[in-house]
Amino acid sequence: MKRFFLIFFLVLFIMITEIINWICLAVDHLLFPTFKKVVVKPPLFIVGMPRSATTFCYELVVADSSNMTSMKLWEILFAPSVLQKKIFRFIKGIDNRINQSIKLRILSIEKYLFQQNEAIHPISLFNYEEDDYLFLHVFSTVAYSFIFPQNKWFSLFREFDEKLTERQKRFLMNYYQGCIKRHLFVNGTHKRYLSKSPAHTPKIKTLLQYFPGSQYIFMLRDPLQTIASTLSLFKQFEKPFQLSVGNDFMLDQAMILADKWYSYVLVTCNPIHKKSIFIMLFKDLVSEPFNSISNLYVQFGLNMDSQFKESLLNLELDSKNFKSKNQYSPNEYGLTKEAIYKRYSYVYESYPLFR
Repeated sequence: MKRFFLIFFLVLFIMITEIINWICLAVDHLLFPTFKKVVVKPPLFIVGMPRSATTFCYELVVADSSNMTSMKLWEILFAPSVLQKKIFRFIKGIDNRINQSIKLRILSIEKYLFQQNEAIHPISLFNYEEDDYLFLHVFSTVAYSFIFPQNKWFSLFREFDEKLTERQKRFLMNYYQGCIKRHLFVNGTHKRYLSKSPAHTPKIKTLLQYFPGSQYIFMLRDPLQTIASTLSLFKQFEKPFQLSVGNDFMLDQAMILADKWYSYVLVTCNPIHKKSIFIMLFKDLVSEPFNSISNLYVQFGLNMDSQFKESLLNLELDSKNFKSKNQYSPNEYGLTKEAIYKRYSYVYESYPLFR
């Protein structure tokens, strides 16, 4: 019964939000028609399995603020249109004159609501976040599979390139391009759009088709650790959404996700690695952030200015003092080294340092 009422009010909130969003998206064509003429430079996408340090990589690259631009959660969820972005910016201007009273109140509410997620993934409307959540507005994202884990429609997005029809891909990519154009229209058309989202992992070929020249950072972590950490993430949704699927089901889902995404990037997309995909090892990024991002910029032919270098060095110092609160062991989920090594032998043979 609790789950029924929770889903009911969640659906009601989503419906109201989406009505507002889509009215504003439509009004953009009347008030700001030139957004459609924005030329999108080839975006940079950070992808990978959940819990593979995609967020940390994102925090490092987004510091290149003179060249990169990205979306924060408030924009993704509540301001996909140009009109909404300008309204929120107007409110922000007022808030700055009253000592950010509105922002501070929102932060206090967030702290109360999301404190249990702090160890796994801090949530705030003011954080840069996964832009795959834009697809929440068209009910076409893997994110919904956490709330409705047995829904077959949402499971299709785990194999975006293989399972969706060309017509479905065209609709979703045209919508996504429109969202990015709106963002650039407001935040600077000269900048390169930066996206971070594990959910973009199974759609690399489609993204390349609609964003020619786009480049991808694939965060690669030991499957044993990634699967265990993904399970700990799944369990965070168990209590708030009153799920009763059981540990075996969640383990199966995590394994299926890993099977598809590791194979898709490392095997299926292998021919485009050197040109379009940079394999970033989790261990390298965590231990040597500055060198890892420097190597990325060299391979992709990106310029690193002095301001960005200084930001990276400061972030590297901060990261060395960071210790994750998310403590878990693969054994508690019934995962063994032998079984994982056998199942993902192609990963360990290509990257033996994981063993």
